[in-house]
Amino acid sequence: MKFKLLIPVVLLALSATSCVEVPEAEFTPYETMTISKTDCELPTAVASNLKGTKTVSVYPKIDAQLKETFVHNGQRVSKGQVMFKLDDRAQYLALQSATAARLNAEANLSTAKLNYESNKELFQKGIVSDYVLESAENNYKSAKAAVEVAKAEEDVARTNLSYCDITAPVDGVLGEIVPSPGDLVSSTMFKPMTVISDNSEIIANFSLTENDYLAIQNEYGGLMDLNMLPPVDLKLKDGSMYEHKGRITSMAGVVDKQTGSIVCEARFPNPDGKLLSGQNGTIVITYTYDDVIIIPMAAVVLIQDKKLVYKVGADGCATATLIDVAPENTGKNYIVTGGLAVGDEIVASGAVTVQDGMKVK
Repeated sequence: MKFKLLIPVVLLALSATSCVEVPEAEFTPYETMTISKTDCELPTAVASNLKGTKTVSVYPKIDAQLKETFVHNGQRVSKGQVMFKLDDRAQYLALQSATAARLNAEANLSTAKLNYESNKELFQKGIVSDYVLESAENNYKSAKAAVEVAKAEEDVARTNLSYCDITAPVDGVLGEIVPSPGDLVSSTMFKPMTVISDNSEIIANFSLTENDYLAIQNEYGGLMDLNMLPPVDLKLKDGSMYEHKGRITSMAGVVDKQTGSIVCEARFPNPDGKLLSGQNGTIVITYTYDDVIIIPMAAVVLIQDKKLVYKVGADGCATATLIDVAPENTGKNYIVTGGLAVGDEIVASGAVTVQDGMKVK
């Protein structure tokens, strides 16, 4: 696409010659630079929220009074470890009742079986009718079913009794313990009794802009394999850098319409437990550009969505030239992807005050 630079008519007329004639007394030399190529590392920082790989809210499965607490805030627990003890008296009595009901059902089954077998023999001898035999058989079947029901109810009562010992469902670190001994706890509690976070590995949730996403695609040739992406760093709230590097392990396949961003995850090892679930930090992604042209932002003039620089000719005069730049920048420099070549000389600072055809050197 050709780009037309709008310049006042007087200046256009002056630029018809090789340079605008500027009185020597008014001429101030501009700083210039000769284009060369170099390697560049460009860090990009994005906010993130940290969480353990497994975060489990602990609720009681029955309604009861909290009797004892065996753990404390921040304690590391193992899967299966008893953390809380609920008052089990009602559940123990329920189990006793269910066991008694099962024993009674089994006794009834034994009687029904004897009656059925006796009537079967009598039927074979022609002493009892079909009706009597079928009734005895039905009573036997009903007694068998009653035993199964009683066994199931006993299992439920036994399970409910086991719920009085609340154990850790996963390995991890405890959050705040909410109830105190004596409190009534319930499966419908608004807040969990506590939260367990497995923080042996930490997941950092963050979002990439479309420009960041395109930069990764351009540098690494697409996202077919996330293992190709370089390690990322984590900057903590106090400004320090976390000593272990992480890796991007998840990247959404769609752009959020509301935020224009792509949701991602990175995972960091946490062998010392320094990172906690719920912390905030900053993911630092470093893009590496090899053999590229770097120019200062002060050398670039922005006109709408276009960027231009002023090349310096052999006669020392400036010529406006459109350039293309990478989506990312350092905040001070642009990475030029088109419009300039090694050996070109450009105005390095104060470009906004330069006019096309002006003598700058």
